Amino acid sequence: MMEEKNQQLLSALESALSEHILRLQERKAGCGELRSEDVKRFIEHASHRCVAGALKDWGADVIAGKDLATLVMLAREPLDAYYREIGFAFDSEAMSMIKEFDAERAAILILGEALQGVKQMIRAEATARKASAEMEASARSWSSLARKFLTAIILW
Repeated sequence: MMEEKNQQLLSALESALSEHILRLQERKAGCGELRSEDVKRFIEHASHRCVAGALKDWGADVIAGKDLATLVMLAREPLDAYYREIGFAFDSEAMSMIKEFDAERAAILILGEALQGVKQMIRAEATARKASAEMEASARSWSSLARKFLTAIILW
């Protein structure tokens, strides 16, 4: 029952991740319209942080059912000072594109972490189910052996 729920969650997360990857590609393509080579390079290389805090925690929040858009906003709030700092180098249109691009990157990172978490839960459930089945088989085997032993003693 729980495994089915996790499989459904996994499917939903994979679908959401695909959507955000497409949006990121669209945003990246939209940057080609900008005249600023600096912005294009900034977005193309995108090696700066776009999420504050531990991704594992944000991923756990997604698994718990919290709204991704809200989580992305919260995960990015601490980076406002960073955007103000780089804002001096770019115009408002460029900054808007950079922030939108980074929001998509953040969503992708958070969803990726959530996917890993769900996959771990599914593996753990499968391992527990297998161990339970093995313990049950072992218990039946011991029970059968004990019955045979008692029957042999009684017949002796």
